[in-house]
Amino acid sequence: METALFDFDLPPRLIAQQPAEPRDASRLLVLERQTGAVHHARFRELPSFLTAQDLVVTNDTRVMPAQLTARKSTGGRVAITLLHPRDKERKTWECLIRGSRLDAGRELFVEGPAGATWPLRIADRAADGTRIITSERPLDAAALAGLGRLPLPPYIKDYAGPQERYQTVYACALGSVAAPTAGLHFTPSLLDALQRRTAGVVSVTLHVGRDTFAPVRAARVEEHGLRGEQAAISAAAAAAVRRAAAQGGRIVSVGTTTTRTLEWAARQGDAQGAQSIRPVAGQADLYIWPGFSFRAVDAVVTNLHLPKSTPLFLISAFVGAAYDDADAGRRMLLAAYAEAMRAGYRFYSFGDAMLIL
Repeated sequence: METALFDFDLPPRLIAQQPAEPRDASRLLVLERQTGAVHHARFRELPSFLTAQDLVVTNDTRVMPAQLTARKSTGGRVAITLLHPRDKERKTWECLIRGSRLDAGRELFVEGPAGATWPLRIADRAADGTRIITSERPLDAAALAGLGRLPLPPYIKDYAGPQERYQTVYACALGSVAAPTAGLHFTPSLLDALQRRTAGVVSVTLHVGRDTFAPVRAARVEEHGLRGEQAAISAAAAAAVRRAAAQGGRIVSVGTTTTRTLEWAARQGDAQGAQSIRPVAGQADLYIWPGFSFRAVDAVVTNLHLPKSTPLFLISAFVGAAYDDADAGRRMLLAAYAEAMRAGYRFYSFGDAMLIL
């Protein structure tokens, strides 16, 4: 399948620069897969579309303050986005560096609290454009709290609000470089309403890394791939998924990262679907595109995604899972996106949401 088929034109005015306030005031586009019918709602109405047997599953990862501003020895500045540590001591990191073509051996200096500097050294450069940097001291959570800030996506240019707004209200497992943005719409009161309305709300963990947002350069969707992102499902979450599935409830996945985690878990060991998911931890490298056979997830809450992106591939696959034609989901999803544009929905991380049933 050609990657170009997943392209579409989006007016810049529809790229959300500010989040909705309150969080659950965002709009909700409800898409029925079987019919293609589209309904317009507000996110706070999500419980009304679910039943007492349904289980809501979220991703509880927390975004690291992984964005650093460094100074070169010549005085110029570069932007560093830490991706993940390469050692237990957190002295060696894989990262992205923007603003300069720096070779191995160059030193950079991050400005720390009270005017202190934190020296870094570029150790290597990979073919995919990532760099390896080393530090004499650990770049752990305590250090990053003083040195870094949350790495907002590059298409958000005008946001100056509190950094915590780019975290979900249930974020607790520190380790992501981007938020699982479908979860940004939830409020504590909405979560309480879902607990009362459904079989419950549980969390899994997938630390969002470069796999989720890396651009797709392959001409065909099938030629792209994922290296894997750290994921885990606890015994309690696995038991809740098994119980809900056994009782005929739907597994309602919040976001593409949660969906990938559940579908990855449904293929580990002897698992064959939601009713046999077990506690698991590891690198979730499952890549989903149209034609994929879903085993665990029955409904998805998601945002409106970038053209030619892996989240868009995944959602197209989910929409089309009920059809023999592998391209049906892409066509239906892009038709729903066209309706969202006509209705003025806001796209991407701070934008509005979809519920796909």
